[in-house]
Amino acid sequence: MKDIKYNGQVIAHYGDKPVRKVPVRNANGRFTRAKFLGFIEKSTAVIMVLLCFTAWGPMIWGQNEVVYASSSSEVDYTPAKIEELKMDVVDRLASQCESKGEKDPDGLIVFDSNKVASLGRLQFQVKTVIEYYKQLYGKKIDGAEAIAIATNKEKAYALAKDIIFKSNGLGNWYNCGIKLQLASEIAVLKKLSK
Repeated sequence: MKDIKYNGQVIAHYGDKPVRKVPVRNANGRFTRAKFLGFIEKSTAVIMVLLCFTAWGPMIWGQNEVVYASSSSEVDYTPAKIEELKMDVVDRLASQCESKGEKDPDGLIVFDSNKVASLGRLQFQVKTVIEYYKQLYGKKIDGAEAIAIATNKEKAYALAKDIIFKSNGLGNWYNCGIKLQLASEIAVLKKLSK
């Protein structure tokens, strides 16, 4: 029997057939597990698991699209492109989840489980708009201004973008963030923004 070595360590044997031990039963009469699977068997198991997750993972977890970039020269990292991608995240949050299918999403009013109205295409509550305007911009606004912001597409999108990317506020859209799998995309865009 000859040894196969890698970096000076024996990783496998070849030649004569290895002798297998007869399975041993434990006190309950069940066969005991082998304590060592062997390098080749472990490697095969790891490779199979990785193949399953990379090939079938998107289908299992609902990813519709996987995009691969072959080289960094094909990717646009300009600040304008990054801002465009951030706004695309906010637009998908609104159009594919929060106000999906509504004829007039800016006029949408939904009473949440806390019996407070959520307004507009991004479903802002008045107190949320007031709090984030104070936190992000240092500006104190009243309820009427908050309603005007929540029901105006451009202002609501700008506020949502700042909430998500400047103050880690994706949790304000917790269910939609999970449904649309936005967390990893937002993390990448934050890194690119730095």
